Amino acid sequence: HMHFLVALVTVLCLWNRTVLGWAMATTSNGPMPGDGMACSVFCGYYRPLSQTLRERMAQYEQDNDVVLAVKKLIILMPTSCYIEPELGVGGDEDIEVANRMDNLVISRAGNKERIFTNTVYKIRNDDNSPYYCVAEGATPLLTLNDMRECGELTAQQQQEQMNNFCDKIRELVEANTACRSRFLLVQYNDVREDGTP
Repeated sequence: HMHFLVALVTVLCLWNRTVLGWAMATTSNGPMPGDGMACSVFCGYYRPLSQTLRERMAQYEQDNDVVLAVKKLIILMPTSCYIEPELGVGGDEDIEVANRMDNLVISRAGNKERIFTNTVYKIRNDDNSPYYCVAEGATPLLTLNDMRECGELTAQQQQEQMNNFCDKIRELVEANTACRSRFLLVQYNDVREDGTP
């Protein structure tokens, strides 16, 4: 155990910005994190989630006496890369949180019993009849938005990396049978003419 602790402390002491630059796959054009973020969220979240997603959806329907309109997790990928903490808060009164599905608990990478949560939304139709779905934003896009806001990316770089992320995550999801049948990727343009989301 002592060797492990010494190695860990050594690595932490040597950690610096160049390691972050390498992890983000920097090029002469600047940071290129889009592909890496797609691989990370796919391997660390979407793929493990896919193993029990259908069962958890069925359990939610049974427990709440509702039918999910889409038996997939809807993953939103807005052009602006900005995603509200709660969908529908930006003035869309037709969308509201219904509640959550049962948590998925996985021990992973030193995190014992890490909790993954998925939110169910209720969407009212024109005739006021409710539709239920499980949806969330692609959180790596919010990270790209944060990187632009703190000066790590220009607006153009953010857009390029957003496209890289979307292309790569689509490729990864399509290549995996379980993920392909359990996730619905929705890329859309939410940017107004003045450039704001």
